[in-house]
Amino acid sequence: MNKLKNLAFVVCLSVFFQPVLAFDIFEGLDLNIFGKSEKVNKVLWEDGPNKYFKLEDQDTSEYGQNDHPVELDQKAIALSLSLLKIKGPALVPVDQLTPVFTSKQAVLMSGIFVDGLRKASSKQDIIFVLEKTEPKLMGLSKESSFAAGRIFYKDKKLNLILGDYNKARNRGYEAAYDPSNAGIVTYRFDHGSRSKMSKGSEKFTKSVYEFPGVENKSLRPGWFILDLELAPKGYAHREEQARLQGLERKRKEIEEIFGQSFPAMITTSNQTVIPAPIVLPKSTEDRLVELNKLKDKGLITEEEYAAKRQKILDEL
Repeated sequence: MNKLKNLAFVVCLSVFFQPVLAFDIFEGLDLNIFGKSEKVNKVLWEDGPNKYFKLEDQDTSEYGQNDHPVELDQKAIALSLSLLKIKGPALVPVDQLTPVFTSKQAVLMSGIFVDGLRKASSKQDIIFVLEKTEPKLMGLSKESSFAAGRIFYKDKKLNLILGDYNKARNRGYEAAYDPSNAGIVTYRFDHGSRSKMSKGSEKFTKSVYEFPGVENKSLRPGWFILDLELAPKGYAHREEQARLQGLERKRKEIEEIFGQSFPAMITTSNQTVIPAPIVLPKSTEDRLVELNKLKDKGLITEEEYAAKRQKILDEL
């Protein structure tokens, strides 16, 4: 009875002061009115009204329950998210593809996902909204956009469904409805759905570069399946390929400078790829000095010395 009285008192206060604050007042309270304890607070992380991570009920039960709660490795999640790349022109190299998430976003997401999936029930997903700011007009201005989606863990894979992506922030709209910049303007976001493709994810049609451990769900652009054991290995492979490509570019630059070919990459028996040693050509002066040393030590005759010296001079 006392709990009911306390609850009624809190409700009256919330209605009297400001109806929209009612949820904030109840957030985090442990309600046990009917003998059942339930946490109302589902916010995992929040930075204003338009950047957050929250626990939310599944959008549909058509695909069955999730494998939650679960303990996952943060580094594996961060590396897997960093592998999501958008294809540009056909000839753009892999290391220049546009990342779906920035490195900073991937680290933030991975930490919150680990914490959230540890708390989530089998009928809950994590929904999120992130903001990204990019320079425009040669750095003279900036443009902000949002990415919204949902994640869940099922069948030993992390599922990521994107709804809105690169949704532009409307500064004019915010200035009109929030002239004091109090951060009260709320956007409506599509967090993605299992049952239908979001309009915002249409840009991912045939545009995402697939790595080992990272794939699109069949016929569903914007729905990605991440194998947290295989994807980090794919990340390491990508980094090694980028390193080797860099070494190969340097080798070709040296060839152009010296006007001759040098050995390409070689592979050792344990499959570790290393660059073959590069022997730079000796100058004429160095060759003559070395020839004199051979004669002084008596390792060549006067005739051999004269013939070799003349050959070196003829090559000038």
